[in-house]
Amino acid sequence: MAQNAAQALLTQRASIRLLDASSDRLELAASYGLSPRYKDKGPVDLSRDASAREALAGRPVNISEVRTNARLQYPEEIAAEGIRSILVLPILGRERALGILRVYGERPNQFSSTDGDFALTIARQGAVAIANALAHETLQRREAERALFVRQVTHELRAPVGAAQSLVRVLIGRVSAKLQATERDVLARVENRLHVLMDLVDDLLALAATQTPGLQPARERVDLEKVVREAISLSETQAAQKKITLQLVSPGGSAVVDATQDGLLRVFTNLVGNAVKYTPAHGLVRVWIVHEHGTYTVGVADSGIGIPAADMPPLWEEFFRASNVRRSGINGTGLGLSIVKRLVQGFQGHVRIQSTVDVGTTFSVILPQAPDPRA
Repeated sequence: MAQNAAQALLTQRASIRLLDASSDRLELAASYGLSPRYKDKGPVDLSRDASAREALAGRPVNISEVRTNARLQYPEEIAAEGIRSILVLPILGRERALGILRVYGERPNQFSSTDGDFALTIARQGAVAIANALAHETLQRREAERALFVRQVTHELRAPVGAAQSLVRVLIGRVSAKLQATERDVLARVENRLHVLMDLVDDLLALAATQTPGLQPARERVDLEKVVREAISLSETQAAQKKITLQLVSPGGSAVVDATQDGLLRVFTNLVGNAVKYTPAHGLVRVWIVHEHGTYTVGVADSGIGIPAADMPPLWEEFFRASNVRRSGINGTGLGLSIVKRLVQGFQGHVRIQSTVDVGTTFSVILPQAPDPRA
C-alpha cells in the first residue's frame, strides 16, 4: 500500500502509521523508500504533531513546505531525510480511525489537490485490508488467551483427578471382595467416570498447547515409521481384547518428516486408537505408509461403524461426536480429531477422510518428506 501510493504519485517514499492501544501515538507499521535512521526516530505523539491529529479527524493534510510548517513533530529528522513536502491521509475504519498514510515529496509544493484525492482513495481501499488484518490479529490473540486459560485450569484439575483415580483403585483392590455386587458396580462406575474425566483433561491440555504460541516444541527430524509402530503397539492390548487384527504395511527404509516426536505420536495414537475403539469384535484395522512425490501418506483404515455423511462437515470441530457414536455409548471427548488436524497442519501436512456407515473409515495423513540436511 505504501509503495503503491508513492509510485502512483511519482515519488519515492511513503509510510503507514497505526494508532497504538492507547490511541495517543502512531507506530510505524510499514514504509517504502525511507532510510533506517528515519524509520527508527520513534513514534508520532499526537500531542506534538498537529498534522497527524488533523488527518485522524478525517481531513487530508497537504504540507507544501515542511521547513516553514510548525505542525510536525520531527522537523530536523524530516529535513535530514531530504523531505520537502508531505501529503497526510487518514486511514479510517468503520468505527474508528486506524492510522495515517504519509506520502513524501522531494520538493516543495509537490502534491496537488488532485493528488490528495487520489491518495485518499488508496488510503480508503487500504483501510479495509488493515481493518481485516487487525480484526484477525485480535481474534488470534483472544484465541491464544482462551487456550492459555483452559491450559491453566485443566492443569490444576489434573492433580486432584489423578489422586482420586489412585484412591479408587486402591479401594477397589483392597475391599472389592468384601463388597456387594451393587457396591462394586458403583465403584466401577466412579472409576470409569474418573478415567473419562482424565481423558478430557489430557485432551484439553493438548488442544490448548496447539492453540498457544510458544507451547509447542521446535520441529525436528522424526522417524515416521518408528512413531507409527509405537502408536500401534499402544492399541495392541485393546485390539487383542476385541480380537481385532492390526496390520502394518510399510516399504521399510528411512521415512523422515519434519515434526515433533510427541505431536506425531499423539496424531497416530488417536487415529489408531479410534479405529480400534469403533471397530466391532473380530474386525480389521490396517495401517500403511506410502512414499511418493516428496510426501509420506499414512493411512489408517478400519472395518468399523463409519461416519454418517451428514456428520462429516463438522467432524473436525471441538467436542463434536458423530451421531452414531453418541448412540453407541462409547466414551470420548470429541477433541481428538480437532487436535489431530491442528498438529498435522502445524507439521505442514493435511488430513483426508473417507467413510461409509457400517463399512468403515479411512484417515490419510499426508506429510512432506524432511529435506536432506546434507543438501
